[in-house]
Amino acid sequence: MTTEPVPVWPGEFVGLPDGGDVFVRSAPALSENAQPAVFVHGLGGASTNWTDLMDVLRRPAAGGSKPDLPALDGEALDLPGFGYSPVPADGDYSITGRARAVIGLIEQRITGPCTWSATRSAARSAPGSPRCART
Repeated sequence: MTTEPVPVWPGEFVGLPDGGDVFVRSAPALSENAQPAVFVHGLGGASTNWTDLMDVLRRPAAGGSKPDLPALDGEALDLPGFGYSPVPADGDYSITGRARAVIGLIEQRITGPCTWSATRSAARSAPGSPRCART
């Protein structure tokens, strides 16, 4: 028995407040009461690092020890200069520059509380947004 691979989620370019663009892949939740989530890749990574996990997390929890956990409505961005995202408009590849891109995406696409998750190398560039809880 073989298992089909998870498809790469579709994506789109999103303009940021600083004038740059990032490529964002979305994995819409399969339930009504989903929570928004943002996934941030690490150095040399891309949004495709998250597609398998986003597929699992977009489904409502079924049974198990925590059946009340909400599904996640996930978005994974390609940081500026990685994946399909163009180089930063201002040439800033610093941690602060990457954090600006993540915060810009959150402020533009997410209206309420959210969850964000980052790889170990990306955790320093992920934002300290009051609307988002770090996982």
